[in-house]
Amino acid sequence: MESARWPTERVAPQTLRLGVAVAQELLQESGWAWGHVQQVTRLAVQLFDQTAALHDLPDSARPVLQAGALGHDIGYQRSHKRHHKESFRLLRQRLRPLVGDELATMIACVARYHRKALPKPRHVGFRDLAAPARLTVERLAALLRIADGLDRSHLQRVRQMHSRITPVRWQLIAIGAGETELWGAERKAELAERAFGRAVEIVPG
Repeated sequence: MESARWPTERVAPQTLRLGVAVAQELLQESGWAWGHVQQVTRLAVQLFDQTAALHDLPDSARPVLQAGALGHDIGYQRSHKRHHKESFRLLRQRLRPLVGDELATMIACVARYHRKALPKPRHVGFRDLAAPARLTVERLAALLRIADGLDRSHLQRVRQMHSRITPVRWQLIAIGAGETELWGAERKAELAERAFGRAVEIVPG
């Protein structure tokens, strides 16, 4: 498996599932906005499934996104303003002994980058990852940011999504989205445009 193209291809399926389970436990412990987090996780995974041609990641990356989405807001129990960094810290700390450093760091980074600064080589955690792991994090975090924006209202309005992908554009049709959700997703599309090399357009359905 050393010749695997992506780091998640070297990870046993049961280890990937454990990462998701631990993130779920941390979410339950935090008691934070259960409905919102479940909606964001559902949307993020749906985006992953719809955009395989766009992100070009293996199916083994899906649980990393799922775990990052489940844990993206757990840091609120420590800090509102810095909750993305607290989510990173809590996930990495809990996961490291169970799933190893690389996978723990990837999941924690996906959660961290759901808001605020885009990934930078100097950032703690991200700087420790090899290039394929960094690419995985960027692409998964790009999907998570949009999913999070699509539930900015915390009202779980988006029921379904459809993607239209061309060489220059990714058009995302969000069924049920209102102005708040569209604005929330559009303002978080910068990482997706960088990661996928396409303009991102988010429209109601």
